Amino acid sequence: MNRLQVDSLRIRARAQVIQARGDAYFASWSESLARIKKPEVRAAAEHFRPELEQSFSRIKLASKEAGSEFNPFLHGLRMLRIDLEKDPDCMKENAAKELVRTTREHGKEVIRQLNAVNTELESITKMLTPGKTVTTSGAS
Repeated sequence: MNRLQVDSLRIRARAQVIQARGDAYFASWSESLARIKKPEVRAAAEHFRPELEQSFSRIKLASKEAGSEFNPFLHGLRMLRIDLEKDPDCMKENAAKELVRTTREHGKEVIRQLNAVNTELESITKMLTPGKTVTTSGAS
């Protein structure tokens, strides 16, 4: 569990850097486009700019929501470990069953939000990959 916490801190820090770069990227769109070496990718980025910005906004929101669900998930795991170490039969009690249920729900929401991020990243990849066809509605 300590490894999970350490990894989550590293991943959250990396996500913040990526989000800051994305904000800067869209703030200086013209300069950012000029740095793209492949003309077909540059043209796709220009064509899909509104969709790319929307996808980036959805990624930021889903990342934030995943992060807010992760803390209660990790706390629930810690509490379950403590309870089980004290009394392995505690799972027969309603309080322990409720803790398992809420911890599982937080975990499912973390996964759901990370899947939303993945969907957006796939959509962005398709938009910027020459030869792939994409609708302009983006993913949601």
